[in-house]
Amino acid sequence: RNVGRGVKSEKDRGRWGLGKAVFSVASRVRTVFGLTKRADDGRTLLLGQSVLRIHSLDGHKYSPYGFYGHFRGELPLPIEASPLSETFQSDFRITRSGEPGLSLVIPWFRQSEIPVDGLIRSLISQYFYPILRGDLVVEVESKDVQETLAAKTLQKAIKRYSDAGSGRDSAAHLCQLTRWALSVEPEDYVILRPPDPGASPRWTEDFVSPQQMLALRSRIESGQPVALRVPLAVKRKGRTALSFFNVFMQRDDPLRRGEHHFIRRGITIPDIRSNRQKAVRALLVVDDEALSGLLGDSENPAHSDWSERADKVKANYDHGPTTVRYVKNAIEYLAGILLQPPQAPIRDLLSDFFKITAPESGRRTGLKKSPPSEPVPVIPAVPRSLRLQPSQGGFVITGDGGEGGAGEAFRPVSYRVETAYRVRHGDPFRRYDPLDFAIGEGSVQIDERSLEVSKIDGNKIEFTSTASDFRLQVDGFDPHRDLVIRIEEERQDAP
Repeated sequence: RNVGRGVKSEKDRGRWGLGKAVFSVASRVRTVFGLTKRADDGRTLLLGQSVLRIHSLDGHKYSPYGFYGHFRGELPLPIEASPLSETFQSDFRITRSGEPGLSLVIPWFRQSEIPVDGLIRSLISQYFYPILRGDLVVEVESKDVQETLAAKTLQKAIKRYSDAGSGRDSAAHLCQLTRWALSVEPEDYVILRPPDPGASPRWTEDFVSPQQMLALRSRIESGQPVALRVPLAVKRKGRTALSFFNVFMQRDDPLRRGEHHFIRRGITIPDIRSNRQKAVRALLVVDDEALSGLLGDSENPAHSDWSERADKVKANYDHGPTTVRYVKNAIEYLAGILLQPPQAPIRDLLSDFFKITAPESGRRTGLKKSPPSEPVPVIPAVPRSLRLQPSQGGFVITGDGGEGGAGEAFRPVSYRVETAYRVRHGDPFRRYDPLDFAIGEGSVQIDERSLEVSKIDGNKIEFTSTASDFRLQVDGFDPHRDLVIRIEEERQDAP
């Protein structure tokens, strides 16, 4: 019955009381039944819920939540062990065999939207760490599939459900690194120097001694994994706790970009943004209670990111935002320091792009210039038909005036110009909003010469030039925002 409210504390994984909504959303009729057998008193309880929209009927407004159970007034209560609950277990073939726990029935499951193989791939990518640690076993059964995801079987599942050439090797190497990380003994960690507990934590290059730095760089350059423990203070209002997190890192040159995995108490946090230019595979694991509490308070309801701007972080912790940022930047900073570029010149750095075939004898006696057997063709430059320049509050597009000269007839050219304000994430043109501006309306106006405008639609202008020295000026945009302009050109056939 609780929505947006839970009984979980800072020690638990969840925070928002919204995880239960996943089950009703997975049903095409937005319905879920839960049968629980309790461990403390052995009671068996059954309760169902349907989640509709807020709706009105015969002039009465109804809540979106409907319940299946016994009612005491308007309070829905679960059905105790009775012939009704026994019939329910029989109809849905639920067998708890006296074992305490929770069984969920989701009728009309969205199987077309959540296929079994896609579900298994998500389980592997999101829960590989607790599965390999032995904390979680997942059994997936359908008409055609029977799969058990456990520590001993995960590697085989990866081979079956990873697409060839697009992640199979990477997932296998991730499992290898995770198994190694789980086997590291406490004395095998390289313990970094903690940041100043009296100030905001920040990364500096003296986090280890020079001798340790040389050893770490030598090990990671050779492709061996390293285990780092990063201590830091978590300062909740009124108390300070010494905490830590672990980073496991391994170089893997075939990676096109780094793989960074952030895990808090078994939950993978998938959407943390970090610089991934270094070819490393890394796990950042947070299990300590104090730091897990802070990072849990920084998570959104989907547990997909750590936000230093979260209200709980700013209200409940000293240096909370900088502590979250310090943890998020750990892999990026450590990879940048440990995988420094070589100091000596790399003579074959561009050999894949600029090749000279050696003589068959294998000896290279130098290169001699010889005249080409055929003249090198001259490739004419593509003429520029327009120029784009900024103006005060907008932009100007002009023709170059180069066509239509002696011996060449002018040919009209059609253009499509699209404008948008730059955004922090995503495609600015897709995220254009008419509330931003509309060309030809309000302050955004156009001035044209030697062209015919065929269409103006929000952030788009379509026109055809009637002379080579045409001019289009659009002004009135917000001077405090960056403007992005896209121009497409289509020449007309000569008459």
